[in-house]
Amino acid sequence: MNVRAEAIEIATVDLSRNIKSYMERSVNVRELGAAEALSTIAECIRSIEAPGKSPLCGIGIALPGIVGRDNAIARNVLALDWHDVPVVSVLKQHIGSQVPITIDHDATLGALAEYSCGAGRGAGRLLYLTSEPNGLGAAMISRGRSNGSTGDHMLQAGHLSVNPSGSRCACGSRGCLELFVSGRAIENAIGGVGSGTPGEVSAKLSTFTLKERTHFLRSDCINALKIGLVSLINTLAPDRVVLAGALAPIAAHFPSILTEALAMSVVARTEPVTIVPAALNNAMLIGAAEQALRGLKNDPILVLEKSRRTGDKT
Repeated sequence: MNVRAEAIEIATVDLSRNIKSYMERSVNVRELGAAEALSTIAECIRSIEAPGKSPLCGIGIALPGIVGRDNAIARNVLALDWHDVPVVSVLKQHIGSQVPITIDHDATLGALAEYSCGAGRGAGRLLYLTSEPNGLGAAMISRGRSNGSTGDHMLQAGHLSVNPSGSRCACGSRGCLELFVSGRAIENAIGGVGSGTPGEVSAKLSTFTLKERTHFLRSDCINALKIGLVSLINTLAPDRVVLAGALAPIAAHFPSILTEALAMSVVARTEPVTIVPAALNNAMLIGAAEQALRGLKNDPILVLEKSRRTGDKT
């Protein structure tokens, strides 16, 4: 499951990382408040239960913010205005199930999926940046270990200041990177009218005139993106950067931007660094499932017995 400020995505995923079913429910999660939103999330989980199908062996939930090290409490999720919300314990009360539930930072889960079976496969040190409608998510995976919101390194690249005299961000700082490269910011920069989904951005970029192209390449959005990429590469020294969400079509349509950023980085001029668009359409859902199924992979008999006892089906 992927919980966003204005929608909830839910899917069933098998052990081969194949999405077997998918639905999206439009709901203003932020305005509902945590208690009512969690009740709605529980309803969504129950809605996918159906007898006669494979047992539900784990529930993984992606959240757009920082979660606790125990993968159970939403510590600071600015996009939803959730602070220290015991997500897992509340959901277990609603669902009444012994099936394991885990939560994590959405970008960390997206990075996990791209690292496992997408554009990040084979990377030694992967930096993942995803532009969502309301913000910019980031995570790193190094030697197979996630260093995102649950690790020792809480990576919040969206709040890297690229213009200290810029507008005030929700975090309290000024000129944060996500103010320039969130989905909606990118949509505004390209002259679109949508919310900045990858499909909307790609469609608009595909029809750019030479004048529109030139204007976009000189925009504050692109300038901030290059500054952000150079700063992150110089600081974190990844060997691969995967750009996802609304950044993916920019990477695909304007590879020159990426070349310019690499040329500006002292690290990239010293060690090989590649920047590539994301390969997966539902990386956060796949990553959430990957995390949720860890228990099954570690002890399949125990997990299946619990699932059958509680009668959970998907």
